[in-house]
Amino acid sequence: MIGVKINIYGANCDYMIKNNNENAVLRNILSLLKVKGVRQKDLAEHLGISQNAITQWKMHKTKSYMNYLDQISDYLNVTKDELLLANNKAFFESYLSVDEQQIVHDYRLLNDTSKTAVMNLIHTLADN
Repeated sequence: MIGVKINIYGANCDYMIKNNNENAVLRNILSLLKVKGVRQKDLAEHLGISQNAITQWKMHKTKSYMNYLDQISDYLNVTKDELLLANNKAFFESYLSVDEQQIVHDYRLLNDTSKTAVMNLIHTLADN
């Protein structure tokens, strides 16, 4: 369990995070990176850590990301509270435009073969 200080409705509170919630925090961080189009390499550089450190987080070999919540929230332009407490699709969709939400919706309706074709097309277009 890790204790952090957060602000809820203007009141500073101590918040204890259990191991399973720590994993949710990591999922929130990684999801926000994707939603905001931020590369893990860029976050690592901002934090002054190696890209391998973020790989270690993803492999659940370390939870040192909990030491960087203030810096991560600043970099991703969200509050630390949002990193800790966000646990639903609506939170992340609030960062997507209506068009992006439609793309996500339509993508989820595709079969695996079509999803692969879409991803290949996106990567090709993004490289140009």
